[in-house]
Amino acid sequence: MPGSSTPFWGECSHCGSVGATQGADGVDHTRAPRSPPGMGPLSAHADVLISWVDAEGDITMPELADRLFNEHGVK
Repeated sequence: MPGSSTPFWGECSHCGSVGATQGADGVDHTRAPRSPPGMGPLSAHADVLISWVDAEGDITMPELADRLFNEHGVK
């Protein structure tokens, strides 16, 4: 955010540009930061999410999100 020391999504922390496709270093700074594989906020629920998809086959992301919230309190 402007005036903040922490960049927001789409803002390059060292060039200050917003919405640029590449910073001065040639890196795309328009994407949200990612957690390392297997370390994201849903990683603790991966087994149950996979089991629901395997069991139902045709389930949407909103349906998965609702079920995760209703059954595990995760939003």
